[in-house]
Amino acid sequence: MKKMKKITAALLLAALLVSLTACGGTAKAPEPTAAPVQTAAPTPEPTPEPTPEPTPEPTAEPTPTPTPQPDLRVLGVWEGRTYTNELLGVRYRQPETWSHMERDQLLELGGIAARAVNDEQIAGILAEADESGAMLYLLYAAAPDNGQSVNVNVSRLDAMTALSLTEEAYIDAAIPDTETAMASMGMTDIVTEKGTVLFAGAEHGCIRLTCRYGETQLWELLVVQKTVSHIACYTFSSVGADTTGDLLAAWTPLYGAEEPAG
Repeated sequence: MKKMKKITAALLLAALLVSLTACGGTAKAPEPTAAPVQTAAPTPEPTPEPTPEPTPEPTAEPTPTPTPQPDLRVLGVWEGRTYTNELLGVRYRQPETWSHMERDQLLELGGIAARAVNDEQIAGILAEADESGAMLYLLYAAAPDNGQSVNVNVSRLDAMTALSLTEEAYIDAAIPDTETAMASMGMTDIVTEKGTVLFAGAEHGCIRLTCRYGETQLWELLVVQKTVSHIACYTFSSVGADTTGDLLAAWTPLYGAEEPAG
């Protein structure tokens, strides 16, 4: 029993590592090449006419910078066992026996809670992280003892990258780092495969990954969702048998679709 718990803990850590490695960095669009500057022939300067001194305008008082208003929608909302996220347009129905991290635990995982004590401060720090493209943890849910888990994180894209980056290009950049990270944890027989999958009512790019930890087999399905301004990564993990498809099916579109039964 203790051995199984140790294996499960290691594999859950590996699931977080895959998500962090594949989705922790934001790809950048290539910098445009500047055109050569043409030097114009010098033009004689005209003799300026005397200009009367302008009457100084009264100096206006500087407008104070507004304090960020609490807006935590980027983290999504839990109501009972149902999670919704307006930013990503998704809904998730958690199985009855599973548990999930609360908002404060997710913020602490990202190093935010230690620096913030109320919603207004958290909102300000989230706004800074969102603007800089830092990764935010949105969800982590897991079964009690069989190694199944789901975790989600998101990063904001700068304007240039948002226009040029595709889910496929993002996945191509993520696969080598993911394989290296898994090997560093002692995983063996690592196999990754790029593809697409139907997720929450739309086709998205994905990475299918299998590996071994000792004698235990691990399956990972990492789905990439690009919105107008953000890139989100959903990591579905299972141990002993590939149930990632079942975990995927628990996610539906937030608008215009019913939740799965269960």
